[in-house]
This record gives sequence, C-alpha cells and structure tokens, in this order.
Amino acid sequence: MSRTCFCITEMKNPFPADFLQKEIKSGLFSAYQFSVTENSVETCSGAGGTVSFKNHHPVNTSTPFDIASITKIVITVPVFYELISQDVVSPSDPVKKFLNQFQSDVTIIELLGHTSGYPAWIPFYEKIDRSFSIEKRKNEAKKIISNLPLEKNIKIYSDINYILLGFIIEQISGKTLDTIFQEFLDRNGIKREIGFDPDREIPLTAYSILRGDYPCGTV
Repeated sequence: MSRTCFCITEMKNPFPADFLQKEIKSGLFSAYQFSVTENSVETCSGAGGTVSFKNHHPVNTSTPFDIASITKIVITVPVFYELISQDVVSPSDPVKKFLNQFQSDVTIIELLGHTSGYPAWIPFYEKIDRSFSIEKRKNEAKKIISNLPLEKNIKIYSDINYILLGFIIEQISGKTLDTIFQEFLDRNGIKREIGFDPDREIPLTAYSILRGDYPCGTV
C-alpha cells in the first residue's frame, strides 16, 4: 500500500512541543510535527524528534510524515463524492458491480459509512508476499477480502472498506490511485506538499500495542 506524506510550516510555541516531547520520552513515537489554528489562522506550529529511535537524523517542519488513515478523508471520500455528483456511481451501487470477485450486496454507501460488516482490519502484510508485483498484491488482497465473512447491521471502523473503495476508483478510471490522487490535486488547485512516496524513509508511526511494534507503511 502506498504512503501519503505532508509537510507544515514552522512557528514556535512551547506548550505543544513540551507535551509532545514527553511522548517521545515515553517511547510512543520518535518524532512529531504540529500545527495549531484559530479561526482558520495558524497561530503556531513546530517539529521535533528523530526519524526513528535508531536513526537519529533530526526531524523538522519539512520532513514528510505518513498521514496513514487520513488519506481516507483527504482523497478517497472527496473523489467518491465527485463520482457520485457526476452520476458515475450511485451510493446504492453494490461492490460486485465494479469488482467481479465479489458476490455480496455490500454497497458504496456502506463502505463509505463503515456499515458494511467487514472487520476492522486484517494483516495483509503477513498474508501477501511483498516480492509480488503491485498488481498481483492488489489481486491477492481482493481475493482475501472477497472471502471474508460479513457481520451485517454493525458499525465498525474498517480499513478494508476504504481499500475496496480505492480498488473501485481504479477500476472505474482505469488509472492507478496515485495518478488519480495527483489529478485530483491538480483539478482542485491544491498545491500543498502532499503525495505518494512509499520508498522514502519517514518517521515511525506511533507504537501499536496490537502489533507490538511501530507500523511503517503497512496496512
């Protein structure tokens, strides 16, 4: 899965930095960036820490960070609402209309609203050989998801919902998600330093008790 990175500008304020430095000392994460706004105006921002606890290269306000699941609302949701407003897709369309591996009646709106019944996540990084090509890994992920049991009538925040939405966007457009993302930025005049860069070394995501490690570029 691709990683999305962004940068912020630098202004100083001691309180957020002091608070975040305590979390570095606790081992929760190795670095941070922060930005505080009031009435849509940035009042302070800053950065600190190192790329990892082993790589002591200092982090600053230009260091790219993995924004992880924020990609759901930064790219997937707005792209889908564009498609819906253009009548390319309907909220009631089932997944199987776009991905022929699927037989269930789960719909677009259920994926968007986390009411599909899919589990919160599964360890794709353990189930799919990372030496496979990206297309083969995508196909393996689709196969795994298509065989998952569904728990209907429940609401659960699920990475799987948005992985499927990404696959559907690619199927509709015939383009890869990173290309779709860049076109969306260009079309909407978004000039911030944000994009896909899966091979670049970036600061670690916060420690995961579930995995017993610091996730980095994995879903």
